[in-house]
Amino acid sequence: MNLGLTYKLGKRHFGAAVGALLATGTGLFLLLHLLGDLPAAWSFDLFTCRRTPTVPEEVVIVYLDAASHDELKQPLTETWDRAIHAQLLDRLRAEQAKLVVFDIVFDAPGRKPESDPVFASAIKANGHVILTGTLDQESTQRKRDRVLRPLDSLLAGAAGWGLDTLPSGTAIRQLLPRLDDLPCLSWVAAQKAGAAVTQAAPPSGLWLSYYGPPGTLNGLSYHQVIHTNDLPPGALKDKIVFVGAHQSVGFSGTG
Repeated sequence: MNLGLTYKLGKRHFGAAVGALLATGTGLFLLLHLLGDLPAAWSFDLFTCRRTPTVPEEVVIVYLDAASHDELKQPLTETWDRAIHAQLLDRLRAEQAKLVVFDIVFDAPGRKPESDPVFASAIKANGHVILTGTLDQESTQRKRDRVLRPLDSLLAGAAGWGLDTLPSGTAIRQLLPRLDDLPCLSWVAAQKAGAAVTQAAPPSGLWLSYYGPPGTLNGLSYHQVIHTNDLPPGALKDKIVFVGAHQSVGFSGTG
């Protein structure tokens, strides 16, 4: 074959291959641009769904569930009497719980003002209580003056506090250790619990490693902890206790 013709054919094929690669690369770039973070989310979901659930025995969730509303005579349409939270803290202190994290925002006086000092005293006496702040949902900008902090009287005896704000989306896959200059609730709790990941400066974001689907973590009804006969002694010793509303209840579960 003529060497000149061979060179021209080779050059043409090479140019076509380069063009095909460029077109493919451009297509992939546009596709990934359109998909955004979806590929990372899909890979995370696939990994999470294939994992075998594990139960961390050091963690217990105390639920403000429907049964507790009934047993403790607390209305579904209003906040709870904070004297009851003081009873909970006293019981957890007696049980020697390691840490208590309230996933409830106490940014305003309670419906029974006389109960607030009782709750504040219980927080101080316990010594291992983390409280929650949140962002005003009416705010369009993340500004410090839009942060709803726990009451100063309650913070005075608390071991710390953090924001309950989570990344937006239908599924929570990542944790933001800080929002502007304020730490998030779970990061503060992890610090106080001595988690190794918190020994370094907080990164911009962390992928969550779920223990399993809803219901995996050990949970108790609030009234079970308050009523001393419902729980054997030592059941909460050295536990990290999260206190929050169950999804099925009304007002206290709205947030």
